[in-house]
Amino acid sequence: MPKSIAVKANQPIVYDAIPRVGEFLQEGFGGQVNFYNMFTTSILPGEPFIYMGRLAVSKYVVHPGEVGQVHFGPEINMIVDPALVAAIKVGDKVYFNYGLADSTYPGYATNVQPANGYFLGYATLVHEKPIQLDGVTSKPIACTTEQARVSVLFHQRSMVRNTNFWGTVYDGIDGDTIISS
Repeated sequence: MPKSIAVKANQPIVYDAIPRVGEFLQEGFGGQVNFYNMFTTSILPGEPFIYMGRLAVSKYVVHPGEVGQVHFGPEINMIVDPALVAAIKVGDKVYFNYGLADSTYPGYATNVQPANGYFLGYATLVHEKPIQLDGVTSKPIACTTEQARVSVLFHQRSMVRNTNFWGTVYDGIDGDTIISS
């Protein structure tokens, strides 16, 4: 869920101090639209959320009552679960888990399907040089257990079926189950 950020009236916001859940690598082909934040909390840079039935993300913080732009289908360098136990390989499904929220981030990217979160897309971009290969599948490794971020190409499918704004998210890939949010 969106994160609360204290904003004092008539005081400048130090944007460098706001945590970046995700860093934009590419805009994506899904387009962008203006978004009015009707929540009581701020949307952090790179934080995924459902807007107009699709997975959306903003480059910049969007405070309550403000208008910002949201993007569909970008490639984002997402913050990874610090307790990641298995490397994420190129092409693996990546999820955003709100159950891992802490005082800094509203959740983390993970390769384990969460009970409370979203299917983001697929792991891309190999960070390590030289390229590391998985010993079993020989796939390139996109994120080792020691790395802090994984690059994800967000999917562009409609996600909400007959629900409210946040809704119930359906992964719909490989027979996965419904994820509540």
